[in-house]
Amino acid sequence: MATQKQSVLIVDDVELNRAILHDLMCPNYEILEASDGKAAVDLLDRNHDRIAIVFLDIIMPVMDGFGVLQHMNEHGYIRRIPVFMITAESSADVINRGYDMGADDVIQKPFNPSIILRRVKNTVELYKRRFEMEAMIREQSDEILKQAEKIRNFNVFLIDALSTAVEFRDCESGEHIRRIRGITRMLLQEVARVAPRYGITEEQIDQIALASAMHDIGKIAIPDYILKKPGRLTDEEFAVMKEHTTRGCQLLERVNVMKDDPQYRYYSEICRWHHEKWDGGGYPDGLKGDRIPIWAQVVGVADCYDALVSKRVYKKAYAHETAVQMILDGECGAFNPIVLDCFKRIAPRLEEAIPAETVWMMPLDGQEFPAESEQTTQGIDFSDRAMKLLDAERRRYRILTTMSNEIVFTYYRDSDRLEFSDRFVEIFGGDPCIDRPKERILRDPRLLGEDAAKIVSQLDTLTDENPSFTMEFRARTLKGDEWFELTVLSFWDEEDTSRCESMVGRLRSIEEYKQELQLWKDQANIDSLTGILNRYGLMAAVAHILEGPERRQRFAFFMLDMDNFKQINDTRGHLYGDKVLKKVASILVESLRTTDVMGRIGGDEFVFVMRNVESTETVTHKAIEIGDKIRKFGEREGMPFTASLGIAMYPRNGYSFRVLLEKADKALYTAKQAGRDATRFYTSAMESKDYISVISKPDCE
Repeated sequence: MATQKQSVLIVDDVELNRAILHDLMCPNYEILEASDGKAAVDLLDRNHDRIAIVFLDIIMPVMDGFGVLQHMNEHGYIRRIPVFMITAESSADVINRGYDMGADDVIQKPFNPSIILRRVKNTVELYKRRFEMEAMIREQSDEILKQAEKIRNFNVFLIDALSTAVEFRDCESGEHIRRIRGITRMLLQEVARVAPRYGITEEQIDQIALASAMHDIGKIAIPDYILKKPGRLTDEEFAVMKEHTTRGCQLLERVNVMKDDPQYRYYSEICRWHHEKWDGGGYPDGLKGDRIPIWAQVVGVADCYDALVSKRVYKKAYAHETAVQMILDGECGAFNPIVLDCFKRIAPRLEEAIPAETVWMMPLDGQEFPAESEQTTQGIDFSDRAMKLLDAERRRYRILTTMSNEIVFTYYRDSDRLEFSDRFVEIFGGDPCIDRPKERILRDPRLLGEDAAKIVSQLDTLTDENPSFTMEFRARTLKGDEWFELTVLSFWDEEDTSRCESMVGRLRSIEEYKQELQLWKDQANIDSLTGILNRYGLMAAVAHILEGPERRQRFAFFMLDMDNFKQINDTRGHLYGDKVLKKVASILVESLRTTDVMGRIGGDEFVFVMRNVESTETVTHKAIEIGDKIRKFGEREGMPFTASLGIAMYPRNGYSFRVLLEKADKALYTAKQAGRDATRFYTSAMESKDYISVISKPDCE
């Protein structure tokens, strides 16, 4: 099917003017005509999507040109459709008014066909490029939003991973995280409705619910002999247990990726103050009333309720009604009356929405275990209990990795064993469990180049003060080589801070991101007109050569400038000038070797570098060859195209891109002074201001 032509709308009450413009534009466009402004407006409303340009008379019956411009502004057409005013009026006020209303250019009557065509082509091309740029910006904006979403998903994963690690040590269920989030969200929504003075927004509710999972992160720092003690805590031990609030804040301070999160305030304040009480009887700071942030108050109530309805080693789970009444009666400490009222309102929905788990848990902070004779294990000995928790942990990890499409892993110091999630086998194959992983990493054929040694080196940098790192590396998968991002978080013995107890982390493929990044880098270094390198890409390419093993070779650094290029633009137009520049670029591509480097550094100036040249004869021959091709192209076009060249030699004339460019530029200036279509090599004599004479080429030796 043939592509439908774009349309041109010609609006003029003089039919002769419309006929002239019709004949001028009809070879390339469908023509729409209107004899007054109202008819033009009707045509615009029906055809604006395919109108490429409007020729608009100012003085017309029914509705004048200014009325049409006003209509185009009101409907947004003016931003997309260029407008040429047609007028015999030379008044500056009339012309300026048209420009102020969005017109792009003025065509004076009587018409000059060649000028009109040139202006139309330039304007349509300008609009086209503008819309292409806007489309590219929209794509970039979409990409930024995608990356922001990836970052948010990673933060969610990191929060879950940290919280899961805490609960595994504390012998709690991963469902505790889900329940705390759900209760916190429901309670916050009610507080926001009942107490607008707190100013809680929907966005904050999402952020606080996510942050609530971090409330007990400080238990990572509590020694096992206290955290897992199967009996009553002493006063000293309970004092250490209470430190999980402040230890959690210290840990968050060390995790930079968390600290950079805009919601960091919620993580930190919930972690520190979720055990504070309304009457000042809580810990660690004894805050009272609304000095406790409302989000910490809400998480405190949610945590208390969930603990009551969950089974512990020393008690059965309280019934939902009993747990609610205990909180309302103040048996679990004093809470904000407004928060308690909101909790009472949502209580009927809690049991159904957040079902309690009948799993093994440690006691609430501050509560005591009953006497050993009163404890019951419900027929499960310690070994069975440990296996059950381990299985639950693995199930949680599988769910997490399925949701995130990433590989999660855990390293256990005692067994010196690394265990990956199931997705490891899908991507890499082989055994997901690795004994003595540090030794195996160094000889693993799936790790490319020096990446294995880099990973081990990064692992060696982990300390109690520096517990995490993120790095990128290449690895061989079942589908081919890919880039991955590795994130590791380590946990250290509280009493012996030189001993790492375990690590958790994740692997995620960033191959697509790397490819997109390389594409953007390539686009940033390419001249959009000619398709060869631009100034920045050329600088980078030459620097790469001069820093590599080829720096011991000899290079010729050419600078080419078209002679009298301004005259070409003035007589044939800028679009034709662009055609000439494209042709010069193609001549360089066909004349140089694939190992040579070329680029356009601006305007009609090109730079190219010939590698590994042994004599100036070779360089001179290449300059003559390129000059001849440009001259012959001009002859075919009926134009006197010529170019002048300045040449600097590496290493004789300099060792850097900047110095070689300066020397080649001085040689080019001298060539221009000697007359067009000339080539000159740089010599030190060119440093003299009075130097204009013809220069013989120097001996490359």
